[in-house]
Amino acid sequence: MLTEMFPFIYGSWFLGIVILILLFNRIVLKKKYKFEKVFMLLLSIFYLIGLISVTLFPMPVDDNLIQYRISSGDNEVNNLIPLKSIIGAIDGNFIMSMIHQLGGNLILLFPLGIFILILFPKLTKCKTIVLIGFLVSLLIESSQFTISSIIGFTYRSFDVDDLLLNTIGSGIGFLFYKYIYVKVLRDEIFGLK
Repeated sequence: MLTEMFPFIYGSWFLGIVILILLFNRIVLKKKYKFEKVFMLLLSIFYLIGLISVTLFPMPVDDNLIQYRISSGDNEVNNLIPLKSIIGAIDGNFIMSMIHQLGGNLILLFPLGIFILILFPKLTKCKTIVLIGFLVSLLIESSQFTISSIIGFTYRSFDVDDLLLNTIGSGIGFLFYKYIYVKVLRDEIFGLK
């Protein structure tokens, strides 16, 4: 089984390369960077590594483990019916299931809405951020479906409700950036207006 650590191992190499490029540009090319932008770039790399780790790993690759999980009925079910999982989580009376389904999926792409605005300041429209959130969520869900199809076992399900909640989460991230981060937190954290 490819563990949760797999993306962190390769992500650490990627993060190291980005830091070396930033140092090279600063020392050799004498480029100046705003602290906020560098900090948010590094934070966004950690976020992307965590996003990949949470959504795609651990990945079962051992045939015996896959056969065992199939025989034990430990198989996820894909959901193509809008609001089915959301209603099921609310009606299920299981608070942890509701928190995981609703809260987890809303929070998953919330930071994306913030990082896009900081790292790409020309992208200022809510529609654009929500579209990017939708496309990233679609990429995640499609990757889960594709990997499950390749290994012959649905270890992560494609859920249209995840797509909906992730997209809403990126929109909430946009609103947080515009109305809370810029107006209140930015000055407190970085001394900027």
